[in-house]
Amino acid sequence: MKEQYRGEKPNSEKKTGKPYEHRESKPRFDKREERAPRGEFERREGKPYEHRESKPRFDKRDRYDSFNRYDGFDHREPRGERAEFERRDRDSKPYPPRGERPEFERRDRDSKPYPPRGGFERRDGRFGVDRNHGVNANPDGFKIVTARDAALSALRDVVRNGAYSSQALDRSLNAVELSPEDRRLAASIFFFAVENRLYIEWALSHLMQTKAEPLVEDVMHVAAAQILFMDRIPDHAATDEAVKQVRAFGREGLTGLVNGVLRSLTRARDAGELTLPDRETEPEKYLSVRYSFSEAAAKRLIASYGIDEAEAIASYTPAERAQTVRPNLMKTDIADFERRLDEAGYMWHESAVPGAYRVLAAGDLSATDDYRRGMFAIQGESSQLAALAMEAKPGMQILDACAAPGGKSTQLAGKLQGRGLLVCNEINAKRAKILAGNIERLGIANALVLNEHPKKLEARFEGYFDKILVDAPCSGEGMFRKEEAAVTDWTEDTNAICANRQSEILTSAAKMLRPGGRLVYSTCTFSPVENECVISDFLWRNPDFSVENRPAPDFSPGRPDWVEHPAPGLEHTFRLWPHKLRGEGHYAAVLKKAGDAPAAELLLEPAAKTPAELTQFCRQTGAALPEGKLLLFGQVAYLVPQELPEIKGLRVLRAGLELGQTMKNRFEPAHAWALWLKGLENSVSLAADAPELGQYLSGNVLPSGLRGWTLVRVDGLSLGWAKGDGTQLKNHYPKALRRPV
Repeated sequence: MKEQYRGEKPNSEKKTGKPYEHRESKPRFDKREERAPRGEFERREGKPYEHRESKPRFDKRDRYDSFNRYDGFDHREPRGERAEFERRDRDSKPYPPRGERPEFERRDRDSKPYPPRGGFERRDGRFGVDRNHGVNANPDGFKIVTARDAALSALRDVVRNGAYSSQALDRSLNAVELSPEDRRLAASIFFFAVENRLYIEWALSHLMQTKAEPLVEDVMHVAAAQILFMDRIPDHAATDEAVKQVRAFGREGLTGLVNGVLRSLTRARDAGELTLPDRETEPEKYLSVRYSFSEAAAKRLIASYGIDEAEAIASYTPAERAQTVRPNLMKTDIADFERRLDEAGYMWHESAVPGAYRVLAAGDLSATDDYRRGMFAIQGESSQLAALAMEAKPGMQILDACAAPGGKSTQLAGKLQGRGLLVCNEINAKRAKILAGNIERLGIANALVLNEHPKKLEARFEGYFDKILVDAPCSGEGMFRKEEAAVTDWTEDTNAICANRQSEILTSAAKMLRPGGRLVYSTCTFSPVENECVISDFLWRNPDFSVENRPAPDFSPGRPDWVEHPAPGLEHTFRLWPHKLRGEGHYAAVLKKAGDAPAAELLLEPAAKTPAELTQFCRQTGAALPEGKLLLFGQVAYLVPQELPEIKGLRVLRAGLELGQTMKNRFEPAHAWALWLKGLENSVSLAADAPELGQYLSGNVLPSGLRGWTLVRVDGLSLGWAKGDGTQLKNHYPKALRRPV
């Protein structure tokens, strides 16, 4: 066989039909040979080589603004213009040459070198829950014992680590067992300290010649909040507790300083010697110090509304620090929800918003088990009014154009009652994932969650929606008293940037609304540039829209006098002032499109064939399915409304209800399906105080004689899946949601 093909390649005749002919190979180019110098080397086409300078590298991220628009400019610093490699922090000090730094130093304010290995301590001296040392342990040896300790821990978490207030407080309160009264005391001290931080710093700075270390400074800050703002706490008690905290941190030599400064603060308060910047000559600084606003934000309020109105807005503080919650009526009813509030020991009362409750709770309600089960949503009282103005009804096709984090979307879904279609879009990818998580948690099956630019949706859904909500991204001036980030992030250019973005979103939304449909525009800012000016400009450009005149005796009317050329009807828009109506500052406008025509008929997304594994799973478990059609994304199955339009080419994060996926001739159900189900033949019911519940939430197995897929329920609410083998239930609770025992 080998002799037959000697001298020719075996497959040569098969490919060409010609015998193999031996050809001399080209000489191999040796890289070691000397190349021709540049300029003498000629290209193959005979043209001499011309040296050209390479173009500078261009980062695509520099081309686009925050709204994904190309501005045509390269914003990078030209190469070679920096004299030396510099730090990128605020001090802009160059890095020292090698060998000049005697030892590696800490980067915090203490500037203490790191201890040798074996003596590690945390940089910020923070105490409380430590992942490496366990609950109530910390490198300083200080344990959270009292309400003041919990308030101090939460304050340090916010000031030194940039944590969110509610989450920081919740972590501190969960680190120790406190009575309900002490938990409320800790929450009160913490909020007084955080909300009046600039004022307290101003008062203490006039009583100290030198600045104290951060730890001692925070201790005095907590004590000062009690002395200046909490009449029920004796001054000597606040001072004595501060001295004990400093001593517990091992700062025995500083107890005299703390005691002296706090007693001086008490005397200065009683004598009226705590002077503020002059209101007439320094109005911006006065508002900033007195009400803990940034000077830039104070300047903005004064320029818009005058010093009197600006101070009224800045002075607003909620009478009670309650969280507004809205029960999920797809999982519970009003009577059952109120019973659960009473059993949890919360103080509550009905909100001014129908179907909502104000709950006075120390800590973050989003960390509770009932919240994780999707029993309720947390949403500000005033922020719910925009969704109410939509007047959503079952069977409608509704778009929430700026949907994250999902409070208004879940509110609209409750009005639809599982019928119709709710499209929730969010342009920010990170926030869109949060939105999808909230939709899943509440067991909503008729929602489509997208992560797209409004321009792309405009071409896809022209004239399709009955109602559209545009809760536009804004400067957040109405949230100044609620979120510190809203104050610190504000700049002089924020209003104009937001107004351009809002106008663009409104233009796209108008094209997607059917004739006769309703568009609701809302913001959480006071700025006329983002409110009346945006709506006026929109009405001039879209004469087929008009402002609906809706009675709202509790709200203030819009201000056409703040617009240079106001469009008709601006006085029928709404303003929610925080110092006149309980809640944050909001603006809303209800717009109607002329005409009366049904929604445009779009191509529908074709239904997929039901996998045999899913059919078998439903037959074995008796699991119910909502009405709709099946879609397949790879091996993952979703059930969507029958009227779902074609979604090919869109960035879809969630389509309807996720059922699960097929895996090697079997079907594994999704967590979202468990949250939607109200019951199952094969199920296990656990009590809220049962030890088995903690085992399940931590990912451990449960003893049981059941076989096959089993629904785990707690107090009548579905919690997740487990799979039994006759002796135990293997845990299928999502790993991302599990918590330590």
